[in-house]
Amino acid sequence: MSPPPPRGRTIGRLLLLGVADAIAAPPRAYLVKGLLAAGELGVLFGEPGCGKSFLAMHLAYAVAQGRKFFGRRVVPAPVIYCGLEGETGMGKRVRALAAEHGDAPAFHYLAQALPLGEDASFADDLVQAIRETGARLAVIDTLARAMAGLDENSAADMSAMVRIFDRVRQETDAALLVVHHAGKDRSRGARGSNALRGAADLEIEVEAPERGERTWRCTKAKDDPGGDAFGFALRSVTLETDADGDPLATCLVEEGEAARGTARVQLSPQQRAALACLHETILASGSDLPAGHGFPPPSARGCRIDAWREECDRRGVANSDAPATRKRVFRRALAGLKDTRRVAEYDGWIWPLGQG
Repeated sequence: MSPPPPRGRTIGRLLLLGVADAIAAPPRAYLVKGLLAAGELGVLFGEPGCGKSFLAMHLAYAVAQGRKFFGRRVVPAPVIYCGLEGETGMGKRVRALAAEHGDAPAFHYLAQALPLGEDASFADDLVQAIRETGARLAVIDTLARAMAGLDENSAADMSAMVRIFDRVRQETDAALLVVHHAGKDRSRGARGSNALRGAADLEIEVEAPERGERTWRCTKAKDDPGGDAFGFALRSVTLETDADGDPLATCLVEEGEAARGTARVQLSPQQRAALACLHETILASGSDLPAGHGFPPPSARGCRIDAWREECDRRGVANSDAPATRKRVFRRALAGLKDTRRVAEYDGWIWPLGQG
């Protein structure tokens, strides 16, 4: 079989492409259809105890077996799971997965430190491991462990980690899925600098509310739709006993109904009116958001919160002439829109989520 003809035109170190090149481009080589493809960077984040590591391992094991993930088709491929919190927990989880779903010769894992932040040369070892196993997916659990020695709130330090991840992906064409912690403000997504979110092709948020089931939701997707939440549960399983005869336990993910999307929480009339005012304010006097920590990637637009509040007052969202009442209704609308992930705010700016 002859190799495909060269694409585009080389100008110095640049490759200039045209419409014909786009038409002839190979299709996206997905690992999990509608979610993650080879060579992409994904972030899976959530609060402590939400089940994010169990969900990440569930996904990785499904890829290693070619088993569907929440009803989505999966292309079987070798996987390396970097469990940076040690052997004890990883070993139990792998044994539980094997007992539940069968053997997976294509699943490999590390259970040791991978201090990429302190010594970037560890990326050489990771690249070699990916090449020798043929892995198409590598999971790094967690980012905080991998970037020990660096400050996740620093845009410069987070950008340095992104460059390491980019190098690993470019040299192996493997997808990287990074497990990370949620920030204190849920509306702003994962913890620390947004340099990681700006670079990610995929972002998955995992939630474990006090009431109701655990869910995961795609909050950013490169070329796929997102937004629907998929329910799951953690089922406790007992493996064997330790030296004292006490049972060793871990958890497995139990998927909800395949491809079950949950409807978004309905907004109150005041919340709907306030959200409409926000869009009108951005259209009339909004601007590109500032760059840097706390703000979304470039191209998103927003406005100052004061300008939005004035528009809400002008349109009578609170349906009251009392300043205290208008202020209270506005605060409640803002809190509700943030809780349902319709908007995000930072440093006096407000913007609707789901842009770009």
